[in-house]
Amino acid sequence: MEEKEKQVLTKAKKEAVKIMDDAKERAEKKYNETVNKAKEDIGKIIDGEKEKMRAEKAENLKSIKKEVASLVVMAMEKVLEEKVDSKKDKDLIEKVIKEIK
Repeated sequence: MEEKEKQVLTKAKKEAVKIMDDAKERAEKKYNETVNKAKEDIGKIIDGEKEKMRAEKAENLKSIKKEVASLVVMAMEKVLEEKVDSKKDKDLIEKVIKEIK
């Protein structure tokens, strides 16, 4: 093989290595970008679901408080309707508690 052919071959090999290195670098960069984007998207989804859970919890607590208030009002109405003595109050409260259960 002539010296010129060897030089051309060596130059071609160097260019091939450079092309491969550049391709590998671009692929790694793209991979990292994709992974980071996926992590970001997952984080947003998780945050959204946490917010939904907080809202549902708040709504459930609000509903429970309303129900408890309603039960208290109902119990008080029954107590006040039949206000006679402490024995009758005790019996009435126990009756209401049994109805609630």
